[in-house]
Amino acid sequence: MILFIIGALFALIALAVLIFSDDAKRAAIIPAVVAVIFIGISCVSYVPTGYTGIVTTFGKVEDGTKDAGVVFKAPWQSIVKMDNRVQEMSMDLSAFSSDIQEVSTSVAVGYRINQANAMTIYKEVGKKYEDTLITPRVLETVKAVVAHYDASSLISNRDAVASQMDTKLREVLAQYNIDLQYISVTNFDFTDTFTDAVEAKVKAQQEKEKAETDADKRRVEAQATADADLIAANAEAEKSKVAADAELYVAEKKAEANRALNDSLNSNLLEYYKITDVESRWNGELPAYVGDGNSIPIINGIN
Repeated sequence: MILFIIGALFALIALAVLIFSDDAKRAAIIPAVVAVIFIGISCVSYVPTGYTGIVTTFGKVEDGTKDAGVVFKAPWQSIVKMDNRVQEMSMDLSAFSSDIQEVSTSVAVGYRINQANAMTIYKEVGKKYEDTLITPRVLETVKAVVAHYDASSLISNRDAVASQMDTKLREVLAQYNIDLQYISVTNFDFTDTFTDAVEAKVKAQQEKEKAETDADKRRVEAQATADADLIAANAEAEKSKVAADAELYVAEKKAEANRALNDSLNSNLLEYYKITDVESRWNGELPAYVGDGNSIPIINGIN
């Protein structure tokens, strides 16, 4: 627009020279050329790659957009360049958890203005969409999500918290034709009082777990000792049983031997008694006959 005004001024100068100068034609050439150059330049603009050109006429947004590259327009029109690349913003903010603990956190948000929606966003919000639109929505979303968790849950469920923020913020920004690319929660910080309380709780839990571990260890050792004593007792009992069985076996064998000896002695004694009984009743004379009545007589002293 400025170039067009400058060109118009040079055109007026050329016209004045042409009217009032004695050597009008020659004197008017230079201002006329300059005017043409400036007016021609004011009809050309350039839209960088990754941007969308919004055409305005004296501030009024015209229908249609310009793609990246060299574009032509009326000299009195302007081209507003809307960034369609992924843009990132970071912020530090404070919120309160469900148990009324103050939480300080840092978030990084990546967003993108779609080319098809660039003109609508410029009409409704202008170029300061980050300050007037995105930042307030990020603050509202983070505070709303944090308020659903207690302080301890925020620490242990950071991924779930970030996922919930992503879903909620994506829905909110979509209403304004802004595409959310990501939201990252980099940290949660709490007051010193809460931090000290958490550390004390963690320490107490660690001591409790250590005590339970020591107790379990003692129980295992006691059980191992009892098992060892039981094994030793069983081994001793088995040893005693084996010894008793051996003694019983020896005793049984001795008894069998004694019974066999006893039986043997009884048989020999009976035979002995028979012999001695016969001798006691013999008168020293041999029988006259041996065998039945037809036997040969025995002569005393002769076989």
